[in-house]
Amino acid sequence: MAPPGRPGTGDSAHGPQTSAANTSDAGAEDAPHATPKVDPDPDADSVESDARPWTEAGPTSRPGLRLRFAPFFAAVALRGADAVAGALWFGHARVGRPVESSVAAGLLAGFAPLPPPLPACRRQAAHGGQWRAAGRGLGAAGPLRADPTPPAPAFRRRCPLRRPLSATRTERRDMPEDYTPPKVWTWNKESGGRFASINRPIAGATHEKDLPEGEHPFQLYSLATPNGVKVTIMFEELLAAGHTGAEYDAWPIRIGDGDQFSSGFVSINPNSKIPALLDRSGPEPVRVFESAAILVHLAEKFDAFIAKDPAARAEMFSWLMWQMGSAPYLGGGFGHFYAYAPEKWEYPIDRFAMEVKRQLDVLDRRLAESEFIAGPDYTIADMAIWPWYGQLQQGKLYESGEFLDVSSYRNVARWTEAIDARPAVKRGKKVNRLTGHPAGQLHERHDASDFDLRTQDKIGEPDNG
Repeated sequence: MAPPGRPGTGDSAHGPQTSAANTSDAGAEDAPHATPKVDPDPDADSVESDARPWTEAGPTSRPGLRLRFAPFFAAVALRGADAVAGALWFGHARVGRPVESSVAAGLLAGFAPLPPPLPACRRQAAHGGQWRAAGRGLGAAGPLRADPTPPAPAFRRRCPLRRPLSATRTERRDMPEDYTPPKVWTWNKESGGRFASINRPIAGATHEKDLPEGEHPFQLYSLATPNGVKVTIMFEELLAAGHTGAEYDAWPIRIGDGDQFSSGFVSINPNSKIPALLDRSGPEPVRVFESAAILVHLAEKFDAFIAKDPAARAEMFSWLMWQMGSAPYLGGGFGHFYAYAPEKWEYPIDRFAMEVKRQLDVLDRRLAESEFIAGPDYTIADMAIWPWYGQLQQGKLYESGEFLDVSSYRNVARWTEAIDARPAVKRGKKVNRLTGHPAGQLHERHDASDFDLRTQDKIGEPDNG
């Protein structure tokens, strides 16, 4: 209700029509003595008023309803009900007239922050982060690409009712805005990022090429990735323990060149992943693929580094399978999005970093009560886990040591150092390594003397392929 003495704002038998008919932008404040006039037909009066000049004074001069409430409807369209309600309350409280209220609503609509669309707010609430004004992708028909141009300040808005963001986080454009999966996915582009060229949705060989073979019973085709290092450590540990029958030839598979898709490699590993082993020690060659399968095959063949007691054996196999199930979150999850993805996206990095730190905590708690992973003895479980989590603790995977605060896992650090000091581990890390310091690269291994005579610092420049 308007203050007493103001015309056109008090209650009357005609309700809103009386107020609307006697309120105008010009003259309402300047003519407090004006006599109220009630129009029986506001719509007709509106047409008449539209034809009058805005400068005309007097109790009968007023803008039409459409002009008077245009700011109101503009506010509704641009800012939503919350902005309009606030503006109307403010205008009515300060001025006492619906016209001025609608004008205030329009002004607020013009200068108040624009909230993002509701779906964006819902996504923000789901992720607990600030609204991302990410680049617009091409949906299901084309690649999603982040817009390199920062959004205009007028569009850096906050969602209403959003969850507050940590003070250490700022507004970031690090996620695609919208992606609706198609009913049927099709492969029409590379995923982007490092190693994109080696990923494809089909199996099988892409070209004909035979694999080389040496003179030893075991032919290993691998690369010094964590999965490859597992097997070369195992071979070197077997030889160090006196198992002369474990001599092997190690051939590099250059995955950047597509060697894993050759007909020879696919015949040994139809999954086209390293490592792959051809065991020629028996009457018929036996192929073995998957790193854990190779470790078990060799441990059983030579009865070494494998637990004998049923309970200890179960513990060992449990941790071996734990590594096979957990490491993809470290490599294909965290490693990909942190180090190899074409763009840094907060959500997947946070998601997988959380899981990797949980895994490190699992290991740290276990190693607080046990010298090695499966118990007091060094087994293939340690050989499987160390190349991933030991090298992670050393800061050698994805340059992420500081980011993950790996030094805080003290028991993992103790275990990592103990295994890293083993001579067989030092040798195994060099086999089939194509990058890094030349002294640490042994591209092919055919004899124990190769570690002294054929590392890359002695025979040539490093091959960074």
